[in-house]
Amino acid sequence: MMKRAILFQLLIMYTITISAQSSVRQNIKHVEPLQVDLIQDLNARKGDRQLEIDFDIDLQQRYNAVSVELEYEHTFSQRLGMELAVPLSVYGPKSGYNAGADLPHNKIEGLKLGLQYTFSTIQRARTTMALALIHESHFHSFTSMKKGSHLIKGYSETAAFVAARRWGKRIHTMLYTGPEWEVKPGTALKPVLHGDISIHWQVAKRQFIGVEYVYKSGKEAIPEIYPQLKMALTRHTDICLAAAIPAKRTQEGMNIQGSLEIKL
Repeated sequence: MMKRAILFQLLIMYTITISAQSSVRQNIKHVEPLQVDLIQDLNARKGDRQLEIDFDIDLQQRYNAVSVELEYEHTFSQRLGMELAVPLSVYGPKSGYNAGADLPHNKIEGLKLGLQYTFSTIQRARTTMALALIHESHFHSFTSMKKGSHLIKGYSETAAFVAARRWGKRIHTMLYTGPEWEVKPGTALKPVLHGDISIHWQVAKRQFIGVEYVYKSGKEAIPEIYPQLKMALTRHTDICLAAAIPAKRTQEGMNIQGSLEIKL
């Protein structure tokens, strides 16, 4: 099943690449939100490449978790881009808590392959729209594999619609929404609606501040608000920082996120 999903994505990528070879458009520069990471910048140009190192520090009541994701982004044409990502997580108990069976295990989370196609650029409205398709394989932990579990735990598929608009010189808004399916052996498809609404104020060419509102459908899902900022470190390197604030009061601890973006 996983092989067929990956082959399907590669077929889509090839088909769109052929159809987009002769298509030339003038890009509109948009600000990319941090929590919901786009597969490529909406204003990316053919041949653009980027290496991104994302980190997530999750301070729970019983343990601390540090997650790192290595991403490679490549733009095949002015409309089509892909992303390959490998996330991994490390867990450690807090003082006073024993590392029992309920503590999550260290692991490589999986392998993610994403495609994004920009299908509309409306210069008069300063609006860009795109579609994204993401396939993510989920791996068992090293501990589970030592006990006999297979490498692949399951996988998830995400289809997303992206619409971004630039208001004047400094204000940017974006909508990211679509269904997500998670599949595990012996379980049926469980579609979940995912959404992200963001607004940003562009301070300088590569510097901005803003906020995201992220939600998922389901009774247990808790909407979160992410204040964030981005700063340029060097000519080709940017740093981004964000913090998660639950829209409802919960028992969850603090969550801090960040990324280092390097243009290749």
